[in-house]
Amino acid sequence: MSTEVTTKKGLTTRVLILSLLVILIGIPYSVIVEVVGIGTDSIFFPFLIIALFNAILPKRIRLTPQELAILFIPLFAMAGKAFIVNGDGRERLGATAVQYTLGSLIYAFNNPPYADFYKKVIPSFMFPSGIEAVQAWTGRAAVNWGPWLVPIIYWTVFSASWMVFVIFLIWGLIGPQWTDVERLTFPMAIPSTYLINSLEEQDGKVKLFNFKTNEMKLFWGTFAIGFVVSAIVSLGDILPAFGMYTEVWEKHMNFMFIQSVFGNGAMVNGVLIPHQVMLALLLPFDVLWTGVLTWVIVGLIYQPLGVRLGLLPYTPGVETYADWYFGVRPPWPYQYMALSGLSMSVAIYALWAARGRIKKIYNAMIKEDIKEDGISLKLMGWGMVLSAIFLFIFWAISGVPIIMSFIILLLYVLWVIADARVMSEVWWHDPVLWFYSFYLTQPAGAALGLWPSTAPTYNSGNLMTEQVVAGIGNWIPRHSPMGSGFTTQYYSLAKRTNTDIKDAFYMYVLTAVIGTFIAVVTFIWISTFFGFQNNPGSGSYATSYLTSKGPMSGESLTLPASQAYLWAIVGLLLGFGLYYIRMVFPGFIINPVALIPSLWLMEFMWLACLIALVVKYALVKAVGPARFQNIVIPVAAGLAIGSGFFVWIGPLYKLFTVVIPKLAAV
Repeated sequence: MSTEVTTKKGLTTRVLILSLLVILIGIPYSVIVEVVGIGTDSIFFPFLIIALFNAILPKRIRLTPQELAILFIPLFAMAGKAFIVNGDGRERLGATAVQYTLGSLIYAFNNPPYADFYKKVIPSFMFPSGIEAVQAWTGRAAVNWGPWLVPIIYWTVFSASWMVFVIFLIWGLIGPQWTDVERLTFPMAIPSTYLINSLEEQDGKVKLFNFKTNEMKLFWGTFAIGFVVSAIVSLGDILPAFGMYTEVWEKHMNFMFIQSVFGNGAMVNGVLIPHQVMLALLLPFDVLWTGVLTWVIVGLIYQPLGVRLGLLPYTPGVETYADWYFGVRPPWPYQYMALSGLSMSVAIYALWAARGRIKKIYNAMIKEDIKEDGISLKLMGWGMVLSAIFLFIFWAISGVPIIMSFIILLLYVLWVIADARVMSEVWWHDPVLWFYSFYLTQPAGAALGLWPSTAPTYNSGNLMTEQVVAGIGNWIPRHSPMGSGFTTQYYSLAKRTNTDIKDAFYMYVLTAVIGTFIAVVTFIWISTFFGFQNNPGSGSYATSYLTSKGPMSGESLTLPASQAYLWAIVGLLLGFGLYYIRMVFPGFIINPVALIPSLWLMEFMWLACLIALVVKYALVKAVGPARFQNIVIPVAAGLAIGSGFFVWIGPLYKLFTVVIPKLAAV
């Protein structure tokens, strides 16, 4: 049984060769610059520049839009999360595979108070404890590859295995469900999707260059605005006088008059990302209302009232980081509640809504196979099941107690679905697994007798549990192009650009596996050559964070176990309650998915939602719903793509002024 395939092939021989070149050259470079010292900056070119270069090639060798969509995958992996939004970079595949795994271990093995503990409990198949560990910290040495061979295999499998699970989950289950059935917005994929679709020919001419149409006038007009600001921002990376403008595309602001009006403890901090606001215009009204009302109820009423009544502790200046202070403390740790129970309810409801899809996959697994766009549902179903089982077994072999390995897997599956859902409906302000899972795993292990209930424990099972959580669910895997949120964004791009879904699947798997291996090998080489001590970065952060959550001190746990489990349950019930209310009253304006980032990252939500809400109401009233959509999509895409046009200037400058001089000095 099969469905008709209407997509166009993108994985041609020439695209495969180009993709491998991007992986083999781009991934190592991105790892090198991260270690050497310019962080998330790496040389890459926005997709528009690649598309424009392709357009000037002779037609016989020009890549089709679908070939460009497949080539987008390794480019996305090399550049990072923002590549799909505006051509910028940030958290990349290379960092995903090494920073919170090998990076944290190199730091721990060479720095007290962690060194003795880690040397006792970390097995050699994960990290060599001899001179190699020291050389990776100090540098100025040639790699002795012998002791590193098994750790290379281990960490490649560690990262690639969760990436492959995510790919199977999205291509098999949530991708088709959310694009074809629920038709979610996927806001961050809109600019790149629009650009690729604009590369199709229309009346014998590429649509993107048909300047006579109103649509292209809108696109290129707002592109020009983004282009100018992008040029100014790029100068800020080179000329100190322009440094004040480098925050233009993510402006952090404190509206202190709010404190004067509402009182101490009010939420005054807001973050403005212009292209987030533009793309937020395309989100449903309930998403926008949720962001605004959460700020009003929690940030402007609950917090000042709680401080005034003496129920909430107050520290002068807390208004500028209020959700990070009040949100993780009693009497109502709303930020923790959103990350834990509320996120779980969103994931569980998403699975319930996809029950028809799950039944279809199950039938394909045990009965006759079903093909969709050339994809075997039998392969997708067994791929999901077997890769999940592999994760459970692999973590247990790594030293995680068996029952804890199962608990981590359960939390992880729910998290990747919630993570993808938030990104597919709202923005990249998605939940983080490790921010809340420590509160659940630490007391669970103690209750099961796996480690003492008091800290420090210096227990190997405890450390390995937290090490796995840090490796799969921290900041960087969450925002990796191979993470569930951005992989789902790409799936929607492939679907909506008429690109062969099977081609996209195989290229995603190929990029994940080969890219991870190359990233691990490169990281070991550059650390041994350059010395990780010169830029420990997130290695030190990850080590101190995960060990302070339990294995060595427990000092960062702001909630006792009883409160952690209570508010996880409350969040779970709140989510289910909201879904029930929305079934009874379809017009109810609190969206459970949008409530997660509205509570967890309030400063990134309320201002963007407030502006978008006002503008959207005005525009819809002025031009009507149909014309509104036709106007906003090219305008938002133009502004976003224009804003990233010069992102390569800063990294190129730093290559010659930072990276090369530092490497030459070794």
